Amino acid sequence: MTETEIQRMVVRLIGDAKPYEKACADAVKATNAVEKTFQKANSDTEAFGKTIDALGSKMNAAAGQFRAMAALQSPVQMIQDAVKLAGQSETSKIEFGTMLQDDGKGAELVKQIQRFASDTPLAAAGIERVARTLLQFQVAQEDLLPIMKQLGDAAGGNQDKFARLALAFGQMRGTGQVTNEELNQMREAGFYPLAEMAKIVGRDVSVMKDEIAKGNVPFRVLEQALKDATSAGGRFNDGMARASKGLEGLTSTMGDDLDSLRRTVGEFIVDSFELKEGVKQISEG
Repeated sequence: MTETEIQRMVVRLIGDAKPYEKACADAVKATNAVEKTFQKANSDTEAFGKTIDALGSKMNAAAGQFRAMAALQSPVQMIQDAVKLAGQSETSKIEFGTMLQDDGKGAELVKQIQRFASDTPLAAAGIERVARTLLQFQVAQEDLLPIMKQLGDAAGGNQDKFARLALAFGQMRGTGQVTNEELNQMREAGFYPLAEMAKIVGRDVSVMKDEIAKGNVPFRVLEQALKDATSAGGRFNDGMARASKGLEGLTSTMGDDLDSLRRTVGEFIVDSFELKEGVKQISEG
């Protein structure tokens, strides 16, 4: 749905900004209620409380950003953005549900991607694109997050490099062989695991190049090399964690946290005003 369509829908369904202002206030109250629930849960069990503390701190920061945004934006614009994000999230759940042939798995994968985005310098939309690429190359759902973590570390948290590495990785996975062409694509994206692969098979780097050219190196060698390079002691270990400490990484993470809260507000509004039913009536009318 385009922004114009959302805006028209808003006007036709509600007519003015006052109900939206109330929805904003209700959404902020809901956020505060969730925060209080988290605090209560923290007192109930120490193990659960540690998880909630980490999540709660992010919610507090994002809630503050949302309140600041509410003061700066018009109610219609703010709700339009929130509803748009909620709609995009729903579309992603449907798309991944179709790819995985299971709506529940699709919805769970989207949640995992959104959490992954919140914890890394990578944006949720870019992670979703990479996830689609890897699924198309028959990567199993349970392997998606670990592989994307490795690729993200190898890319140093850079979104463009992350996507390029994922494509080269998927192409070699699809053929079952390591090729110099795809390795060069990886090298251009800042990751060239030739030394790791040579160590795995016990060959010199120069010999390794010839073996790759002859098609004698299976994909599993690259897969292991990526894992080794991004594990403890590897050259690219915790690449995203280091990148997240920089200004760009901090800004990206803050944006994902704010989008998460906007999305929650959008879902709240869609349910409260039964917007999907309203859109259906408009389209049929």
